[in-house]
Amino acid sequence: MGDNSEAYTSHEKGTPSSSRNAKKTIFIKYPNLAVGGVQSVIAAQMSILTKADYEVILVLNDDNVSYPLPVGAHLEILRGNAQNRLDAWSNLLKVFNPSSYIDHSILYRRDWPEYANRARACGVQSVAWLHSYLARSILEFNTNLSFIHENWDHLDKVVVLSATDRDYYSAMGHKNVIFLPNPPSLLMQVKRRQAARTIHEQSAPNLLWAGRLNQSVKQVSDLILIMVEIVQSLPGAYLNIVGPASDTSSDQVRQMVAENELEAHVSVHNEVANLELACFYEQADIYLATSVIEGFPMSLCEANSYGLPIVMYELPWLWIAEANPGIIPVTQNDVTAAAENVVKLASDPVAYKRASLGGLMKVSQLRDLDFHTTYQQLLDRALEPPPPIDPVRIAHILVSIDRYYSRTCLQKSALLSEYSSRATQLTAYADRILEKNQKLQKENHKLYAELVSYRGVKRSARLLAGAIMRRLKSGKHRTMRFPPIPGQLVV
Repeated sequence: MGDNSEAYTSHEKGTPSSSRNAKKTIFIKYPNLAVGGVQSVIAAQMSILTKADYEVILVLNDDNVSYPLPVGAHLEILRGNAQNRLDAWSNLLKVFNPSSYIDHSILYRRDWPEYANRARACGVQSVAWLHSYLARSILEFNTNLSFIHENWDHLDKVVVLSATDRDYYSAMGHKNVIFLPNPPSLLMQVKRRQAARTIHEQSAPNLLWAGRLNQSVKQVSDLILIMVEIVQSLPGAYLNIVGPASDTSSDQVRQMVAENELEAHVSVHNEVANLELACFYEQADIYLATSVIEGFPMSLCEANSYGLPIVMYELPWLWIAEANPGIIPVTQNDVTAAAENVVKLASDPVAYKRASLGGLMKVSQLRDLDFHTTYQQLLDRALEPPPPIDPVRIAHILVSIDRYYSRTCLQKSALLSEYSSRATQLTAYADRILEKNQKLQKENHKLYAELVSYRGVKRSARLLAGAIMRRLKSGKHRTMRFPPIPGQLVV
């Protein structure tokens, strides 16, 4: 493809490299900027980098943009088929001559090695973000992790979101891996709470969960099961579930609520704006989290930043969960333990205030990080050797891999059992259909034989009628006499 200017669309178009000043240009690449966890990180990064005097060019595959672009950032959209987008990418690299590009999609796509190769050919550094925990592929039963390992050398630097991830990839022989927490979200910058929250003993707590309505990762159905047990002890408890549909719709969650007779205790809200979500955080007392896996869940950081204690299914590798008194972890899928800990917090003002303050102190560490300097060092300096591998984190890795592998095997076994049961039902149904078909075939043969016999009789009758008509027309017929009827005279 020669001139690729038609393959991408520019919004608030930047200035080509030939006429810019010495300001460095950074590309940030992702399919879209819709509402989501990764997208909120990108929005925060754009703000940090533009304030650090970088020119930021956001490169998307479509114009689905739900976050504001800061001054100093503009948008380029790659359009067309895969080859058109790749060629347009090469054209953008030549036109704007960035020093680095950040790719947030390597966990979810398989075209990123081609983009990294074209960037490297233009002398552009590639920095990739891995937005989930290393065992995600095992949980989802796919080969994405193997693909990343096999193509790792196409990347110059890879950022992971936990020290456990860093130790794992370092142990696998990858030296260009860096652990960095994600920056505070725009929602965390709306208000900075200093004082711990308080709660009245035996109060009716307002609970909150926010995120994508996703069953496979977020396990939203467990929220309903937890509430069933909470309301038995705290009849006035109330839960707000806030977020856009994913593999589960709002109506499906509302149906779960109705099936468990929780309409007076649970409300489901669709996607809301940041300021409205901030209101939900302000009005809540306790945050619930039921995910089976996460990389750096910003909702937990946001909840702690608003002073909310968190009751969650344990995810021990998370940065926010390490040495955080504001998080009360329970065993995965233990809805009873989760409910009991909510009741304890709501019934103990001292423990509640201690957890609220502990969460605020933990999240203040994130706020206090100098992300401007950190990102400048990431983009402009050579990597330092990673620290020694922590055997405790390796133990976390082994336990989590075993958990997810076992979970996946159980899920696949359940699916196979379900498919086997369906296959048995279909086989029985097919046998009944075959039996009916055989009966129909027999009836068909019988009807066919009768039809043939009928056609033979009909043909014979037509032949006889034709013979009679021919004799009548020829005049060679004789008067037919019939035998006399007994008791009658013959005339």
